[in-house]
Amino acid sequence: PIQQPHPPLRMAATSSETFQAVAERGLPLFVGLRGDGLGELARNIQHYRETWQDRGHPGVGSVYLRVPLFAAKTDAAALEEPRENIIYYFERQARLVAAASPKGGRAEQRNTAATLSALSYDDILRDRVAFGSAPRLVDRFHEWHEVLGINGITAEMNAGGMLSVDQVKTSLSILTHDVVPAFQ
Repeated sequence: PIQQPHPPLRMAATSSETFQAVAERGLPLFVGLRGDGLGELARNIQHYRETWQDRGHPGVGSVYLRVPLFAAKTDAAALEEPRENIIYYFERQARLVAAASPKGGRAEQRNTAATLSALSYDDILRDRVAFGSAPRLVDRFHEWHEVLGINGITAEMNAGGMLSVDQVKTSLSILTHDVVPAFQ
């Protein structure tokens, strides 16, 4: 069977060129906080929305943030339990970006790989993940909405693939029972 209308399509963007290309096509956007920090992402989203308007598309363009998320009963647990998992994830991302950028390749890719490689755990926690208790996550999502103007979140519940099933289930339960209701 074919769903009518089809499910909404979104396109991911990582460079300023792709933000513009997505907006020109009038497609909703997926973004992440891997290589660029919050400030660069905010500028790219603004460029997407300006291009969207310039092309005469209706509305302002929908932007969803894809982000590693981990919820626990306490902030201390939420910051400590996924540490090894998320460090592995960002190290892997750095290797993948570096491998995709051959010597002499795009400077932007080389810079992203270098940025990812240099991230400390504190850097990751500051502006590249959503880890915390329910109140901390609610605050984080409000902050991202204000700074980025996002329309929603796509949660990566086990970005590094090293969390146990029970950890993911507990995190998802806190998210659905204690965080999501704050936005309904």
